[in-house]
Amino acid sequence: METLRDEGRWAGEIAAVKEDGSMLDVYLWASIVADKAGRVVSMMASFMVSFVDITDLKEAEETAADLKCVPSVVTGGTPIRAVGINLGAPGDRRADNGTLWLEYPRVGGPSPEIPVNINHEELLFSIDPGYQTDLDDESISEELRREFGNNGISLSQDATVSTEKRDTEWLITKIINKKTYIIRKEEGRLNIYHKDYERYCHHSSRIQRAAGAGSEPVPAWVVASGIKGVSFVTITLAGKPARDNVQTDVQTKEEEQDEGASERGSEEAREQESLSRKSDALDPMHQERSYTIRLYFSEPDDIKPGQRVFDIAIQRRQALRDFDIVKEAGGPNRPVVKEFSGILVEEDLTVALTPSDNATVNAPLICGIEVIAEGW
Repeated sequence: METLRDEGRWAGEIAAVKEDGSMLDVYLWASIVADKAGRVVSMMASFMVSFVDITDLKEAEETAADLKCVPSVVTGGTPIRAVGINLGAPGDRRADNGTLWLEYPRVGGPSPEIPVNINHEELLFSIDPGYQTDLDDESISEELRREFGNNGISLSQDATVSTEKRDTEWLITKIINKKTYIIRKEEGRLNIYHKDYERYCHHSSRIQRAAGAGSEPVPAWVVASGIKGVSFVTITLAGKPARDNVQTDVQTKEEEQDEGASERGSEEAREQESLSRKSDALDPMHQERSYTIRLYFSEPDDIKPGQRVFDIAIQRRQALRDFDIVKEAGGPNRPVVKEFSGILVEEDLTVALTPSDNATVNAPLICGIEVIAEGW
């Protein structure tokens, strides 16, 4: 209370009691509402409070010790044998079957680096590179908030956000609506991007238990979050070795050479490219490997069968046609797992989701993707 009175706002974790008597962890933001003279309007109306249930996040933090032992997957690294991508989740977590599930988009703490891409990014606007100092400190100055506000994105003090610095970019996430903005330094400017999908995250207690792939129960926390409006998800399962780029544009010095020398240079470049491809064929990192792919779903909205219907393709081959989560599960908030074996992947696994022609909810969704190596 003293911090709230002196600084005008307070944020922190508290324990709350549900109506059924069970406990949950929540994160509370509070700020004072004052009149023009700076006086608190009233004790009853002086606090604007938002709650976010973080019980699942607290449980995810308990796996932090495990995550420290997991090597990062980087360019040229060892192919992935097993991993789960938990879309929209509040943190990383290990399932009972041993699969390590990684949150995406990443908003928690340190996490193994596995390249994941969802939909195409849209450039919103650019700002002065001078704001990089704030971003490096993982803070947001009033000037930076104003820049976002001038472009229609509220990052006011009441819109609590988190910031995270990654290798070549920064992430700004609004905690309440889970919207993430990506900032990259490109050509002397800081460019702000966002992707046209909606992330959601609910408490796992709302998920009704059901059997999943085989006899294994579906972890409720995997399907309690997800992403709506997704058109494709790409996961890099094997690193991409660096190769010398073959320069096809004729440089200034080459322009000064005679035509014969230029042709000889082009022939050498083609031969180098051919040798590089042959080398790739022998490189174990460029071999196709067989995986079992499990796709996790649960409908979070109160919709009827026949409304959210979509096709699913894996590695550009149709896997499911007119897939209806509610129809398959028997209602909302019930898990559905679809398993596909013998999926061949060299580097990238791509799952594409396309709304069916008869869909009335034109936004496919997915909660998680589990990848398990077959026989290697």
